[in-house]
This record gives sequence, C-alpha cells and structure tokens, in this order.
Amino acid sequence: MNLPLPLTDKTMQALFFALDKILPKTETGVSVHALVTMGLNRRLGTNCTDFDCCTDEIVRRGKVLSQIMVEQEMDEWKYAGNYSMVCSVLAARGWQNGLGDAIPSF
Repeated sequence: MNLPLPLTDKTMQALFFALDKILPKTETGVSVHALVTMGLNRRLGTNCTDFDCCTDEIVRRGKVLSQIMVEQEMDEWKYAGNYSMVCSVLAARGWQNGLGDAIPSF
C-alpha cells in the first residue's frame, strides 16, 4: 500500500484500533467492522469480530496490515448480504445488464 506521509503501517493500525474502540460495531454504516474488519476477514479466511483479532492473525502470518489490505477484492464477495463492487465493476455490470448479450461477459 502506498501511503502518504506521515501515514505508515503502524499509524494506520493504531488509527483503526482506536476507531474500533470508539465506533459502534455494525455491519453497515460507519464502523471499522464494516469498513475494514469484514474485508480483512475475507482476505485472511477468519471470522474476527474486531480489528485487534485481525491484526493478531496478520502478525501470526508474519505480514503487515498493508500487505493484506492490498490483496484483490473478489467481486462475488458479499458483505451484510450485499455485493460490494468497485466503481469499474459496477459500471461494467450495469452496461452488461443494460445491453445484455450485445457485449461480452465480464
């Protein structure tokens, strides 16, 4: 992950850890669980309920937070029952659904 100064792996980890203690733990809305932990669980193959659990697993694997966060998001992953897509995938799926078989499958 290419972080701008003064952010580092350690400052990002400290920030997420602090926010995880302050914000409510919900699967929707603004929470570290919804914004970070659920994605880390997918990448790590874990079922952590808080950010601290994820960081313990990352350390156990001998990696750092940024190495896990940059792993590719799979389009078929669902969070809180809904698909989570990056903008380009959302646009491509919209075009595909709107034009049907007139364009190749993505």
